Amino acid sequence: MPEQDAIRAGVRSGNILPFQEMRARAMDRAGNAQMIGSEFDPGTGRYRFKFQRGNSVIWLDMDGRTGREMGRSGE
Repeated sequence: MPEQDAIRAGVRSGNILPFQEMRARAMDRAGNAQMIGSEFDPGTGRYRFKFQRGNSVIWLDMDGRTGREMGRSGE
């Protein structure tokens, strides 16, 4: 899978934080929402996590290099 290969290469080189760490950070930021999906963009090094809280969908963009939240939509 290309996304997973890009993540592995980034983690090995020290440029990208591991998926498990990023998932934990995103889950902390999303509060009581349930994670329903994720994507990684190797071009930007960003993880995008998709959460659901009730009938609302929340997209959370995280910088894979720093672990910081870059933006969100929904609530």
